[in-house]
Amino acid sequence: MSIIKHTSRAREINKSGSRNSIIYTGTYDEMTNIQEMNPVGTINEEIGRISSSRVYQAAAKWWECELVCDLVQEDAVSGPDVAYGKKSAQLRGSTMQIPLATHPDYLASWDHYLFAAPGVTAVPSFWEKTQFPLLEEGDSQKYAWGKTPMDAPETNGKRWRAIKAPTMPGVESRDVKVYILIISARYGTFLAACKMVEDELNRVRTDPGINTGIAGGNWKCDDIGVQWHEKYWLASLTWTKSGDNEGWNKILYGAAR
Repeated sequence: MSIIKHTSRAREINKSGSRNSIIYTGTYDEMTNIQEMNPVGTINEEIGRISSSRVYQAAAKWWECELVCDLVQEDAVSGPDVAYGKKSAQLRGSTMQIPLATHPDYLASWDHYLFAAPGVTAVPSFWEKTQFPLLEEGDSQKYAWGKTPMDAPETNGKRWRAIKAPTMPGVESRDVKVYILIISARYGTFLAACKMVEDELNRVRTDPGINTGIAGGNWKCDDIGVQWHEKYWLASLTWTKSGDNEGWNKILYGAAR
């Protein structure tokens, strides 16, 4: 029968917080059973929430199991709660291509040719400041926008001439930074894990369920997963933050439940 080792209770204080520990002694099977009954993240009534455990041989037939509980200060580093059903997260960064026209300083001259009707040679003032390739009625009789030289109009069989080429020829998109958030949690059954990811795929949330401190835009669920990890089912959701503050279009993707 396993017992608590005499004088094994300990409490240590350091700059990060405090550390409680206790040692049980008994046979190998008894010690591994205690270790299995006290997985990381669960509460042990003797010392608190388990942060680590260790089984080792103390004598020929005697083994010991040390359980450790780390209690961090409020301003110290804190790890995730790995108890069943408790969500933890990973964050990484990447880039994503979005249309060039979404740039806040976009100008039509970046990726458009400006064509002029036969006999027109003057470059209009709107060439350097127009955001959208739209022309007022008077200007449309003399000028036209186009993405390629083949877009030039014709009048009485005469093709209009390009008087300005794009300032960013061939550029159709731009890279923007995006954040990818992976939220996961442990569960005891496959069904419980599936409930966490149900109806989330390709849906949009303003709040993905974990506070990242990243403001603006919204998040879209681009991947889900449920996998067996030897002792538990792991459910995961991968959220991608929108490339700008406009956010993912909820009409196209729908809001998450």
